[in-house]
Amino acid sequence: MILIVTGLLVIRFLNKTKIDTSKLDECKHSKYFITDVSIEPTVIPKNCDFSAYGGVVIKELDKPSCRRVSQYFIADRQRVYKQLYDPGSSNYPSYIIVKEAEPSAFNNLGLGYYIDTRNLFYDYGETYSIIEGVDVSTIKVISIYFLSDKNFVYQVNHVKDSYKLIKTKFDPKTFIDVRGGSNYENYFKDSNGAYYNLLHGRGIDLIQLKNVDIPSFESLPVYLFAKDKSQVFYKGQPLPNVDPDSFEILSEGHFKDKNSVYGLSYGEFVKLSGIDSCSYELIDDPEEYGWEGYSIDKNFVYYNDKAIPDSDPRSFRLLKNKAFDKNFEYRGLNKIPLQN
Repeated sequence: MILIVTGLLVIRFLNKTKIDTSKLDECKHSKYFITDVSIEPTVIPKNCDFSAYGGVVIKELDKPSCRRVSQYFIADRQRVYKQLYDPGSSNYPSYIIVKEAEPSAFNNLGLGYYIDTRNLFYDYGETYSIIEGVDVSTIKVISIYFLSDKNFVYQVNHVKDSYKLIKTKFDPKTFIDVRGGSNYENYFKDSNGAYYNLLHGRGIDLIQLKNVDIPSFESLPVYLFAKDKSQVFYKGQPLPNVDPDSFEILSEGHFKDKNSVYGLSYGEFVKLSGIDSCSYELIDDPEEYGWEGYSIDKNFVYYNDKAIPDSDPRSFRLLKNKAFDKNFEYRGLNKIPLQN
């Protein structure tokens, strides 16, 4: 018996017990999962108090009829109230009355847009604007920067506390933001094509992707990745020799298909040479948060994608921030022989 003592962790390897290696020779598949990014905070409909340091008292509020429209808007039977705030910073202990709004019809469309039967509003934090030139009865919010109605898709360029509305040639019946996981306002499509946003959600500058199968085109859960039935895309560019049918996301920086393992290096997609794709997997410590840098295939243990010579992936374990196999304890790429 080999007794390994590492801090308070004691692991026993029984020499007479045969290590089951069959599972290591099987192809490993990713369990990576990420939910779509939530872009609208949840509010309680009857909570009619704005949040700010020192509190906010709405003097005109009719409590019995009040309803919470969103984090920054409250309506009662007579008025619509908007809290003032600095976007990305703090809420102010002050509010204004939206005089143009119809209280009973005022609703949240999301992403800063609000509507009643007459007007479309956009919330700039310290003020608001009425978006003119659209058909309010058929308006749809596609993203912060795109709206559609029965006639057009509009690009909305927000500049400080104002906007510029531009009619586009996109198809208003089919134009959508192709969202997925952390992808928001990165990819779009309509019946005529698929498009990539060069500004990555910090603004809008769309280019059309070439040779895309529109019906199967979708965003992947990891930032700036997408695919269709024949290609995988990163930053709007097809990835050569990457198989979309077997492409798997292992983490936000590790990927594989039936042929190879890939990673991100300084934001660029790269092939990790010499790794067996079928048996490759990232190793997580069940008692630690986040990846500790270790992975294995049927041949080696890897640390930060570098193979560790003489490592034994079949007996490798990671527990309580300790990494070891039957021969060594690992500290990154360094090996410390275990005593018999």
